[in-house]
Amino acid sequence: MADTSTDAVAPASVWVQLYYDNNEKSGEPFEIEPIPKNVGALKKDVIKDYPNTLSHADAAVLKVYAPDTTVPIPNDTHSLRPGEKVVKYSTTDRKPIIVIAPKPREQQNGKLRCCLRIHCCIQTRSNTEILCNYVIS
Repeated sequence: MADTSTDAVAPASVWVQLYYDNNEKSGEPFEIEPIPKNVGALKKDVIKDYPNTLSHADAAVLKVYAPDTTVPIPNDTHSLRPGEKVVKYSTTDRKPIIVIAPKPREQQNGKLRCCLRIHCCIQTRSNTEILCNYVIS
């Protein structure tokens, strides 16, 4: 006998679009399967799926918004709570969940720039002070 139930089938995946600093789109929408249990798990999946793109960010700093949210995000729009269920949102590649990440640090010649400054003061037995200042970049 054929199944004639009319129960809706839960989606198997969720579509996500990543943005930097609320307005700069990063790539195309992407699909996450299976659907994470909540927004907090979705953030972790986004970080895991984009280890190079989001190497500068942790899941806790990502902001997630409902699929119909406009970008840039209006000031009065609240992000989704970490415990909120993701399955309740119907998404497509044209109507994805919005994820906002901080923009990576300034880059120089295509590489991340790191600068370290060390300042020390050494006093010798003869009470002579030696000052040293190192800059590593």
